[in-house]
Amino acid sequence: MNLVHISTYLSKKQFSFICLFISILSINIGQAQTRSEFAIEAGGIFNKLTYELSSEDASINHSDGASIGIGYSFYLKPQWAISIGGIYQHYQSEARFGILQGSYTATDIEGENFEFRYTATDYSEEQNLNVVHIPLTLQFQTEGDTKIYVRAGGQIGILLSSEYTSITERLSTSGYYPQYDAELFDPQFMGFGTYNNLKAPARELDWNTSFSAVLEAGVKREAGKNSHLYIGFFINYGLNTISNDNREEALVAYQTSKPDDFLFNSIFSTGNAKQARLQSFGVKLRYAFGGY
Repeated sequence: MNLVHISTYLSKKQFSFICLFISILSINIGQAQTRSEFAIEAGGIFNKLTYELSSEDASINHSDGASIGIGYSFYLKPQWAISIGGIYQHYQSEARFGILQGSYTATDIEGENFEFRYTATDYSEEQNLNVVHIPLTLQFQTEGDTKIYVRAGGQIGILLSSEYTSITERLSTSGYYPQYDAELFDPQFMGFGTYNNLKAPARELDWNTSFSAVLEAGVKREAGKNSHLYIGFFINYGLNTISNDNREEALVAYQTSKPDDFLFNSIFSTGNAKQARLQSFGVKLRYAFGGY
């Protein structure tokens, strides 16, 4: 996802507010240097939702991302400032497995208990997170028209939405009835058989708030009357695990009332993935009004 597409994740009202914010600042901030600095920023290219997988034949693919936000800095001295902001970021990762299988006790439509067995081949799960980060940092900058600056601090990440979608190329299921010592591989209306190209609808991930360490360094240059352009490199490292890894659910959920309509639980609630964290790094561009 690039900056052109980022507005699709923001409401029109939110995007209009950012544009209005910039217009008001450019009109109202005077030519003299002030202790207050207002800014709009954009960053990329790597926003990563990282985690560990339980299977050796599994892999993770990360999509490139971008961020956009606004910020405010208060200068304690011409070289020192405290900064706070609001930054929107989108994260997307996909986990792929060769084979996932399991079994557990279930109840069929006639009320009989049996052992439900499943094997999912070429299984994938995609996670999509929309997050607003609120960073609080301390900035130091050198003197001169062209300045070297460094920012360091922390940020809190509030999840606006977090969901996953599941796809499996082939799902094979059966039911073993120990009371009859028989294993059924059909009929499909009872949830037994082979199903191809199954795509489950998006479901919510019940995840936690993120806390990250923030580090940024680069060059600050005057860009007009009482305005500045920042160009730097940044890294945001997630300090805590945001996924809930303490549940041991089955990947494929058998529904007694709808046996052939399977629910797919997340790999994070089935023990197939754990320790999800938010990380991002890349280039940061910031256009600021006011300040030193």
